[in-house]
Amino acid sequence: MNANLEIDIMSNANIVSKCKKSNKYANELYSALCNNLFFYSDKQWSCSWRYAGSIIATIVGDGDYLT
Repeated sequence: MNANLEIDIMSNANIVSKCKKSNKYANELYSALCNNLFFYSDKQWSCSWRYAGSIIATIVGDGDYLT
């Protein structure tokens, strides 16, 4: 089992659509991902604030997560 929440998020059409339509949704998803540790059965996945910003920027089509 591949424990990669980034792939799951970015391949979920509903999440991608909501992020593109709503800055609030994108910000809330970013906040949920920041500095958290997620578990997939016996695997784990973590996300720093920069990594979370990069994920959201990629989803909404803004290549720079710092803006």
